[in-house]
Amino acid sequence: MPGEDFVIALRARISWLHGQLAPPAPIHHDLVSSAAGVSWVARLYTEVEENLPVRDFPKYAGGGLRQLRGPSIKVCLQQRNVATSAGYNWHYLAAMWPLMHAARTDWVTNRAHPKAAHDRAGHDRAGHQQIVAAGVPPYVGIGFGEAQAKIDGACMFGARVQLPPTITLGDLAQELSTLSGLINDMANVVPPEVAQ
Repeated sequence: MPGEDFVIALRARISWLHGQLAPPAPIHHDLVSSAAGVSWVARLYTEVEENLPVRDFPKYAGGGLRQLRGPSIKVCLQQRNVATSAGYNWHYLAAMWPLMHAARTDWVTNRAHPKAAHDRAGHDRAGHQQIVAAGVPPYVGIGFGEAQAKIDGACMFGARVQLPPTITLGDLAQELSTLSGLINDMANVVPPEVAQ
């Protein structure tokens, strides 16, 4: 709406979306501030965030300068209560990929680039490079690693879906309702045994 505060409008959209979510047990959902910006994120052990060309909003958003890309949905395996991402279980994420692949064909295919060396190559567990060598697509591995683990004790990696900026809130709520089935299936994947 003309004259409407841009940040308030984005937060209202995500807040409304959060209120529409009713995932089946044992999936929980919450509303948090983005780890990478000032936008809000609705999480169902996946994150939904309005995606901008830059993270420095509202300075560069609204007013016709640069427009929203649309909601971005990250479907990730999260590891909590950690001070580092060095022990992230990349084998477990790889075991979840067949379910993710069967559920959707619209994953964003930009190659993942985990920043920490141990997330790329791994040490005692497979890192991103090893799961890609084993056949997992190179775009599986986006997320938040070492830096986020140090900030709030959690890291997560997975894949992302980019929805159009024209999607209605009702259609976005339906997308998330559909994804709750995938998330439930992923939660039932047994972590694979890893040779030490």
